[in-house]
Amino acid sequence: MIVHKPRGNVNLDAKMIFGEDKSVSIDLQCPPVFSSGTEEGEELYTKSSLLVDEDEKYDIAILLKPSKYQQGPEIGGVEISNADFACYDAYEHCTKKSTNSEAAHPLNLRYDSGFTQKNIIPTKPHQMVAHRICEIGLEVQCLLSIDRKQWLLKVRAPQPLLEFGAEKLRVRKLQRGGCGWVQFASDIRETLKDYDKKSKVVYFSDAEKQRIVYALLTWDPSQHGAGFNAFCMLKTKYFDAIFPLHNFNQLRRLQSRWITYWRYRVTQADTRATLLSPDRSPIETPYGSKSVQHLKSSFDRVKQTVSDVLQQPIEQVAHYFGGKIAFYFAWTEMYTRWLVLPSLFGIALFIVQTKTNSPDHPLAPLYAVFLVIWSSTFLLAWKRKAAVLAHSWGSLGVEEEEVTRPEFHVNSDSMKGPKKYYVTCLHAIKLSVSSFMIISSVILLALLTCAGFAERDRLEMNYLEIKASADSIVASFVKLWRTGTFSWSVLPQLLKLHLGSGFWFYFLLTPILYGLLIPFLDICYTACARWMTNWENHATESRYQNHLIVKVFAFRFVHVFASLYYYTFASTAENPQHVAPTQQSSRFLRLSMQLATLMILGQSCKTLLSFLELWLALRKKKHVQQDSFLLHMDSLLTDQQNPLEQTHRASNRWGRSTLIACSRIAQASDPAWEQAQRAPYDTFQDFTEMILQFGYVTFFSIAFPLAPFFALCNNLLKLRLDAYKLCHVKQRPRSHNASDIGIWGSVLQLMSVIAIGTNSLHLFYTTTQLELWFPVLQSNETLRICMVFLVEHILLAFKMSAIMMIPKHTRSTKENIQRERHNQCRLSIFEVRA
Repeated sequence: MIVHKPRGNVNLDAKMIFGEDKSVSIDLQCPPVFSSGTEEGEELYTKSSLLVDEDEKYDIAILLKPSKYQQGPEIGGVEISNADFACYDAYEHCTKKSTNSEAAHPLNLRYDSGFTQKNIIPTKPHQMVAHRICEIGLEVQCLLSIDRKQWLLKVRAPQPLLEFGAEKLRVRKLQRGGCGWVQFASDIRETLKDYDKKSKVVYFSDAEKQRIVYALLTWDPSQHGAGFNAFCMLKTKYFDAIFPLHNFNQLRRLQSRWITYWRYRVTQADTRATLLSPDRSPIETPYGSKSVQHLKSSFDRVKQTVSDVLQQPIEQVAHYFGGKIAFYFAWTEMYTRWLVLPSLFGIALFIVQTKTNSPDHPLAPLYAVFLVIWSSTFLLAWKRKAAVLAHSWGSLGVEEEEVTRPEFHVNSDSMKGPKKYYVTCLHAIKLSVSSFMIISSVILLALLTCAGFAERDRLEMNYLEIKASADSIVASFVKLWRTGTFSWSVLPQLLKLHLGSGFWFYFLLTPILYGLLIPFLDICYTACARWMTNWENHATESRYQNHLIVKVFAFRFVHVFASLYYYTFASTAENPQHVAPTQQSSRFLRLSMQLATLMILGQSCKTLLSFLELWLALRKKKHVQQDSFLLHMDSLLTDQQNPLEQTHRASNRWGRSTLIACSRIAQASDPAWEQAQRAPYDTFQDFTEMILQFGYVTFFSIAFPLAPFFALCNNLLKLRLDAYKLCHVKQRPRSHNASDIGIWGSVLQLMSVIAIGTNSLHLFYTTTQLELWFPVLQSNETLRICMVFLVEHILLAFKMSAIMMIPKHTRSTKENIQRERHNQCRLSIFEVRA
């Protein structure tokens, strides 16, 4: 779009260029009267070039709370925004880069009023925030929203300040010559692998830049920081959000290998090989489909695409999003790969069960033992893999410094100076009370769930018995069900029975009510868990999150697996002291149907519907923003073309107002505003879904052997959906250092132990194969219980011995760690001698 408005002898052309990343750049072309005719024109031209020079390499964005009124003073009858000149002042200060990163230069904010400069005291919120940021040497750009009621500040750090923050933050960098990782220091910068000899600077990844800039913003002024921490009144009063910004160049490269990995990217080598091919026709392009080279490479591309299905660019994810996010995707990738073997075993078992027309097959006990060994081996392999990844990212054994939560209420021994915290017995009492309440509520929920399903079964059987007295077909069905000879071949007959509405009412009422109550109970229990965790008053964010995860996951574990445990082990016999072996087959089939419903309909539909909901919400938000932007832009252009104002404006005034209008449009269309509208991303929901799926596979796959296969198919889709959600739907999360998946590793170990106990019960109470092998188990219930404990202890001993015997680190990782320690000792000796 070209905006051209002649006014006397002055023409100012403003060209708006819309980029692929939805950013807008303004290309202003000033006539000779502006560029070289007068001193005022020279100053306006210089300022316009600074205002429209968009550099996307900003790391952090600060969104301020909206004000009630539009912001912008009246100057010369034209309402302009402070951002038009605050950006210029920030750029003017930041271009004076300091050679010493430790020097903090104070910033005297100046306000431009008709090309005359005068010093002012920052009184507006965005001015005070920008003043603090620029005081420590950071670069800031102020943007005003489309309604001129909200400010957004984009912040970045110059190279000297990045190196200063990296040294203070103890960022680990890789040295040349295979010397391993070392903490960054200015005197050893030339020995680092990321050091560029030509430009004489050290390269920092996007994740490292975010950590450094965020640390500079939150450190106390005494530590050379801006002081925007949890105890800063300025942040509490005016800040709405602090979030990292996307680097669209790196995001596109990451997306091409992560989300759209199947798209073939033509390289220079492919083009050169096609052009030099002797079988290429004279009129054929390098991308022609008739090229022999193209046909030969098609199979390789298909082969590469198939192999990339189970691979992700984890290294690029770690460099862009940080270690915490990368570890989630690395664990999901490895878990999906390990599902291939139980999927093949499960498919083979399912085929055998179908041919024999019996779910209780002799291979079922072997499959249960295999799943226990598989889960324990997988967790051991993941520990070794996590250590390798952490070492390759320089985060092995490195944990972030704990930050005190602003909600942490403490007793301080003085009102001034740093607070000294100490633990009281009241905190221990709160933990005990909350733990008792959580355990009691979880047990109560499990009992209510089992009672509901038991009542449903009782009403269902009563209805069938009444119906059976009048219908011989229904009577045969009830006989099959009660004797335990009910199998998959009888299922089609159930659909042909005219059982009436009463049977289906009893059969479907409890599952429907249970499904409707789960989301409501989940919301209520999550709110209660947050309230109880806040009441416990944890000092650090990590302890707060760990206790919250334990509470919420315990509830979800119960309401997801309660029905499955009921159908597996709850007695339906008339004599509750003994379960007839003939009834175990019926319960086996019911468990298969329940688990198949949860795996196929529940998990897959939930993944697709959640993604569709987020996608529709994002599209709706974009349409609203585009409509408001076009409406405001039309009002700006209409206001400038009003003929009544032509007699009141000189030529330079018209050029100045056009510059301000174009600057407002450029600020309001910045991609940072769209990122600010997104919801924050957290791995809690994704980790919860994956670990519950891990429970489906390891707990009850003996009843539904296709569970690992459906989990594998779901994860192949979920990997790409989560990647798309992270890149395009959610806000870019703040980078965190991590050496593992955190508390989720402990949760997985607990799930593995529960899997041992559950599968041990399956061997003696779900299947009848061991009773056929050892008939004495049918009449001796005490022996059956003893055998359950014996098998459980054998499997548990195998797990513990494997943990103790298999080392956590691989041999290469141990050698690298020893080499790094040796180099650190040598450096410390040289420092002492110096």
